[in-house]
Amino acid sequence: MENNQYFEGILQLRNCPDEVVSFVRKIIESEKGVWVAKEAKVRGGVDFYLSSNKFLKKIGKLLKSKFIGLIKESAKLHTEDKQAGKKLYRGTILFKMPGFAVGDIGTFRGDEIKILSIGNKVAVQNTRTGEKASHKFDEMNKSFRVS
Repeated sequence: MENNQYFEGILQLRNCPDEVVSFVRKIIESEKGVWVAKEAKVRGGVDFYLSSNKFLKKIGKLLKSKFIGLIKESAKLHTEDKQAGKKLYRGTILFKMPGFAVGDIGTFRGDEIKILSIGNKVAVQNTRTGEKASHKFDEMNKSFRVS
């Protein structure tokens, strides 16, 4: 790890077990020329301040392919290179794991439901009526209670 405070992007891990955090650390260590400028424990997870936006996106794709969770990507204008006339952005990737798994049965909005699949939307089935529906990941993560 470099002793440099420069960073281009932030990887935010939320509701992730130690396995995911270890996976990220291992990937970062294996990449030449990339370092963690800062690692911060925050409420609900950990933030990695990374030296490369390109590598940040690569980690986001790896997390999405290996673990079930929600990826949100954003960029914020950091500065403008006056000589080159380029705008420089700092990227942020949020990876949030759900508090439930496929097959879990619980309550949501007063109904007993079963989780069928998890992505940006969560597919569910009402256990009483058999009716299927989908809901936003964040809404399900806040309100679904496993029985």
